[in-house]
Amino acid sequence: MQNNSQDVAEIFGQAIYTIDRFEGEVAVLLLRSDETMELNVPRTILPDEVTKGSILQVDVKNGKIKSVTYLKEETEKVRRKNKELLQKLINTHPSL
Repeated sequence: MQNNSQDVAEIFGQAIYTIDRFEGEVAVLLLRSDETMELNVPRTILPDEVTKGSILQVDVKNGKIKSVTYLKEETEKVRRKNKELLQKLINTHPSL
C-alpha cells in the first residue's frame, strides 16, 4: 500500500477518517474514501474516548483543524460488521 501523508494545510472542508494507529503523541488517521491517504494529528485534539479503529469527522478551515467529532454509532456499526465477518470466517475455516 502506498503511503501518502497529508499536511493539514493541504486539506479543506470536512472528511471522514479512521484512526489507524498511535505513534507516541501523534494519531495517524486514514481517509475512509482512500485509505492510502494519511493525516497525522496531535493526539491531544482527539476526543478522550477514541481508540484505534474509531471513526472521526474532521473539519478543516484555512489550513487548521476546527473540530474533530467522534462518530460513535458509525464506529460501533463497523466494529459489529467486522466481528460478524470474522466469526463467519472462523466458522467456515475452524482451523484458524
